[in-house]
Amino acid sequence: MRGASQARKGIQAFGKYPINPQTLSKVAAFGDRCDRNTYLQSCSFIWSEGAIRLAHIVREMRALPKVYLKEANILRVHDWYVQSFEELVSVQPHPSTPEEADDFAARVTQSASGMLNRHEPTVMSIAVGMQRLWMEGHIKDVAGTQNFLDRFFMARIGIRFLLSQHLSAFKNQISSEGSAASTPSTTTAAAGTRDAANPSRRWVGSIDRATDVADIADNAAHNAKMLCYEKYSAAPDVIIKTVGKNRDITYIPSHLYHIVFELLKNSCRAVTELYDDTTTIDLPPVEVLIVKGDTDLTIRISDQGGGIPKANQDEIFAYYYSTASRPEAFERAVHDGCALIRTDMNNAPLAGFGYGLPISRLYARYLGGDLNINSAEGYGTDAYVHLPGNAYDATEVLPAATKHELSYTARLNRRQRRHWLDGPAQDM
Repeated sequence: MRGASQARKGIQAFGKYPINPQTLSKVAAFGDRCDRNTYLQSCSFIWSEGAIRLAHIVREMRALPKVYLKEANILRVHDWYVQSFEELVSVQPHPSTPEEADDFAARVTQSASGMLNRHEPTVMSIAVGMQRLWMEGHIKDVAGTQNFLDRFFMARIGIRFLLSQHLSAFKNQISSEGSAASTPSTTTAAAGTRDAANPSRRWVGSIDRATDVADIADNAAHNAKMLCYEKYSAAPDVIIKTVGKNRDITYIPSHLYHIVFELLKNSCRAVTELYDDTTTIDLPPVEVLIVKGDTDLTIRISDQGGGIPKANQDEIFAYYYSTASRPEAFERAVHDGCALIRTDMNNAPLAGFGYGLPISRLYARYLGGDLNINSAEGYGTDAYVHLPGNAYDATEVLPAATKHELSYTARLNRRQRRHWLDGPAQDM
């Protein structure tokens, strides 16, 4: 009981501090120098900012209706975050000797690695838990639950990026000091085909200063088509077109890959299912257009998969909305009440969870972009991904567990206050 009380007090204390949204340039500055001093500074930042963000996530979950936290999967996710918070803040900060500094860095880095591994099943666990609550009639506030999931998963994206960036940017220091065991793999390798050996400092941790969007789209198309072939023994071609010569941006390739891969999975499935009974016609291709303007980079993914009825278009970003049947593993987890399933992006089921589009939109919005869907029923769908052309100076868009923002009941976000998705307020 004493330990639980101390954890509660710690979460309350750190939860009072504001989250400090970062720019890619500020995060990359640590990895640019990549020496012992900046490594120690990065560890200090992970300790303080990580504890604050974990505390906000826990407060976010504790603001849910009590019945939600009685569901085993959601409670398990809550307990994971409490465990991660306790593990991180148990490291004694402000070392006074070189030996203490080395020990501090080793423990913080080990904690960061452990957190990434521990929270891998979070998305599936939340999905199963929410589905069970829905089936049992406990979700009364649909808009509030949708808002919670958007906020929760955006916060998760933010903290996982910081942890992955730290481990990736300082992997040489970590390896030489032996301060962290096996580091969990990130999806950066899957994001493109170029070598990240980084002789020209193009890569800084998980950030690529010359992210080749067409290269990522080509890799995502290859994997999406493979999934489609595995299920239907057929897949449409994916044609990628770029306008202009400058198609590179500073970005987080794993995030961009996640977005494009999800959209291409949906398009390939829609086209293949629409023409499933037709053997005399070639499948119409999925077209990807990449355009970089003065301020934005836009990716348009167009298919002829039959489109979405207008009545359903408002629901496509709702969690659990899916036009496909649910995967067997998901249904089994819902039935059994346990969802310790780690999802691999490249080997994920083709469709059916209902979380793909809303989470992809969060990835786009994380650095100030967006994802929109336009559809013509009877023909096909156009998906537009808008990203900042100069994301190097873009700031994280994150929720904060303030008293106002945690009011999930009584018409959420109807008060005349700034919405968290609008980003930080600008000085007048």
